[in-house]
Amino acid sequence: MSEQTTIIMEAVIRDHAVILEEPRIYTGSPNARLAYLSWLGGVQGVELRNGPAGPRAVVSGSGLDVWEIIATWHEVGESFGRLRESYHWLSVEQLEAALEYYEQNAEEIEARLAREAEWTPEAVWERYPYARPRS
Repeated sequence: MSEQTTIIMEAVIRDHAVILEEPRIYTGSPNARLAYLSWLGGVQGVELRNGPAGPRAVVSGSGLDVWEIIATWHEVGESFGRLRESYHWLSVEQLEAALEYYEQNAEEIEARLAREAEWTPEAVWERYPYARPRS
C-alpha cells in the first residue's frame, strides 16, 4: 500500500510564482507531491514551512533554511566544492536545490541575509541587556 498525503494549498505569490485564487487540495504520494509543487513555481527539494515569523524555505530532509546555506555559499567564495565541504552531510541534490531556490528568489534571500547581518553582539546586548556577559 502506498503512502498518501493531503495538502490544502492557499497562496498568494508574486513575481516568479503562481497566484492561487482558491485553495486546492492534493491527495497522492509524497513523491508525486514534489512534482506538483515544482509545477506551481516552487523548487523540488525545498519546502516552505510555517515558522513563528512566517513561512521559511527549508531544504527538504535537512532542517536547514536556504538562507543559511546561501550565507555559507557567499562566505566560501561561491565555490560549490567548498560548499560541499562545509555541508558534507547534505547530498549534491540538496545543495543544488538551495542554489536553485536562491537563483529564483535572490531578493528574498538577500533581504534575509541583510537582516541577519544586523544581529551583531552589540545589537543583541542593546535589545536584550540581560544577555550581555558579565565582566
